[in-house]
This record gives sequence, C-alpha cells and structure tokens, in this order.
Amino acid sequence: MEMIREEAIEIFNELKKCYLGGIVDAIDMAIEALKVQEPITGETSDGYHTFNELYHHRAVLFSVIVANYKDRAWKSVRHHDGTMYNGMFIVGIDTPDGQATYHYDINPYWDMFDCKVLEFAPKWDGHTPAQAIERIGKLKAQESVKANCEHQCNKCKFYEGVHNVMGHAPCSLWKIGGVMWNDYCSRFNLWMGGEMG
Repeated sequence: MEMIREEAIEIFNELKKCYLGGIVDAIDMAIEALKVQEPITGETSDGYHTFNELYHHRAVLFSVIVANYKDRAWKSVRHHDGTMYNGMFIVGIDTPDGQATYHYDINPYWDMFDCKVLEFAPKWDGHTPAQAIERIGKLKAQESVKANCEHQCNKCKFYEGVHNVMGHAPCSLWKIGGVMWNDYCSRFNLWMGGEMG
C-alpha cells in the first residue's frame, strides 16, 4: 500500500510539470492528502472496534459454532496441497451446501477450536467469504430443529415412537387421546423443569 502511495505522489509531481494554473493547486492538495493518510493496520478502527478486535471476535464466535458441529468440523496446519500461510492454520465446517472455512494464527487460536485434526485440509471448493457465512447461517437453521427433535427422541421412547410414526415434526409437544404431552420424559420420569409429582 505504501509503495502505491509513493508511486501516486510521483505521478502527480510529473503531472505538475505539464500543467499550470488551478490544476497544479488541485494536484498539490491530492499529494498532501496521500502523504497524511495513515496506513491501514490491525489497529485501524471504525471508531468502535479495531480490525484486531473484530478478527478476535470472529474467531471466538466461529469456535463456538465448530464446537456445536464437531461432527462436521475439522482443522489442519496444511492445505490439501501441503501449503499454508506462515504461522497459520485453516479450520472449516462441511455444510450441506459446501465448505465454510477461515484461516487463523496458530497462536493463540489453535486450541480454541475443539474439533478433529486433519493432516491435510480438504480441497478448497472455491467458496467466497460471502458464501461461507451464508452456508454457516443455513447450517444453523437446518440443524437446530433436527438436533432438538433427536435430543428429545433419544431421551424418551414415547417420543421416539411418535417421531418414527409422524416423521420430523417437533416431538416435544403432542396431543394424544385428548392429553397434551409437553416435554415429559418417561425414561427419567421428568417434566421439563422438575420431577413429576
């Protein structure tokens, strides 16, 4: 970025030699603006957060998603072809729509991601950052209902039987024979919030 700025200043100085009058003043103003512009770094802020803070927030949030989808998540210090950016690793989730991946610094982020470690990451499917976040959003919507239903069914044979007959309807609330069953687990003899009286 600094090199581009210096080249722009040099070009403007050459233009000054070719023109006279008001344009020279405009060129001088442009040169001064280029000279005072601060380079963009991790400490650059929008007035609320620095890039470094936002990068850290993304890492923490993605680590929570990875922890909730361990069966779909992985990390590696090598891309599929054996390469990797210096001091970094890649972590990803395989969604129904394809991969969602991010690169992070090994220190301090490697241990934050609790998922299987692969010798080589899967081959990149060409996804963009916009596609990655879209896929993560769809994953959450697709999986949350199914996970809740499976959780209930694994706890209670009554719900499991109803679930098997009825399909993927929410299984925590059923009306059977005029009786409303709401979050009751016969295996543990528990109603949601406490033991049945």
